[in-house]
Amino acid sequence: EASAGTGKTYTLATRFIALLALGEAPESMIALTFARKAAHEFRERILKDLAAGAADDKGAAALAERIRKAWHGDGSNPPLSPGVDESEHPLNRETFTSMLQWVVATMGRTRLSTLDSFFSSLLSAGCGELGIGQFSLIGDGERAGVVRAVTDRLLFDIAQAPKESAEFQDVVAALTEGAGRDKASPHAVFSSLIESYLDEFINTGCNMDIWGNVAAFGLPEPREPKRYTLAERDEVKESLRRVYADAPSYDLSNGIQKLMGGSPPNKAEYTCMVKSAEELGNGTPAESALKGTLLRMEEARQLILWQCMNRSRSIARFLMKYLLYYTVDVINNGRFEYSDITRKIPALVASDAARQRLDYRLDNRFHHWMLDEFQDTSDIQWNALKPLIENQ
Repeated sequence: EASAGTGKTYTLATRFIALLALGEAPESMIALTFARKAAHEFRERILKDLAAGAADDKGAAALAERIRKAWHGDGSNPPLSPGVDESEHPLNRETFTSMLQWVVATMGRTRLSTLDSFFSSLLSAGCGELGIGQFSLIGDGERAGVVRAVTDRLLFDIAQAPKESAEFQDVVAALTEGAGRDKASPHAVFSSLIESYLDEFINTGCNMDIWGNVAAFGLPEPREPKRYTLAERDEVKESLRRVYADAPSYDLSNGIQKLMGGSPPNKAEYTCMVKSAEELGNGTPAESALKGTLLRMEEARQLILWQCMNRSRSIARFLMKYLLYYTVDVINNGRFEYSDITRKIPALVASDAARQRLDYRLDNRFHHWMLDEFQDTSDIQWNALKPLIENQ
């Protein structure tokens, strides 16, 4: 692997060339990147370095020293072959000329590409096992329209179910509160859900039990919020009026109204309520009554937990519903985004027999794997690659 900021193209190219010098075929190595530009730079660097080594003795000596460090280790990367006998693998201009010719001759069969391109080729090789016929990629310019069409049908069906519609409106309200998006359309909110949470939802295996699981944070299941009677609300309103000769702050008044109405106060309101509780005395019945209400901060915390828990569970339900609609309307019609292809790959390598079939179609040729920007590899991408790498 090579990480950002470590001269990754230089490092990967050196290891590729060092393996070539050990007699490994170019086709037996695979280098995967996130961007086409990085794949192109990697390919160009290999050719440029080999050409420099073949051009003159000075270039050959510099390349030979790089290869030796890769073979024996340089303190920052593990050694490739610490016990190599250089008399059997001479590092000179003649060797580098032969290696350059070898790379050029096999360039069409050498896999130096993006992860997306590699996964697409895997799906093409194994789509029969997944019951997929021909498939086509959804272009960047098409994606918004595809998502919009799926969302249109989903929101229409949600609107026909009163309970589900009310639940979605609660999610919309929670996500737009205080974010300057009070008039955000349902489509805009749903698009935000997809962009913000869909990959994470899929990374968790679409496990509904994980979302809204407060126990994962070491917290008890929040209790259902207390509902105050109108008489209790009126009493607090009167206390506010009597304690504050002038109008109380908006945050204080609004926070109390939310708390007693069964909705959690926002951060500013909560902070103002805590501060007011600390400053209030107990000189009058009104002050005592108001302070008693303000000191019920545990109720506010429970309300916040309750709302977050239910919101997370609602988001998970809507994301699951979106995936079902997306599968029917898009995937089952042979349309895929690169991310859809990546999610299909683990099924192709789920068993030893499946991996063997895929290896056969790939000519069993990849024995050395190099990953650019490994730290940016998602769980889904790694789950697709890991069985193939471990099977070598």
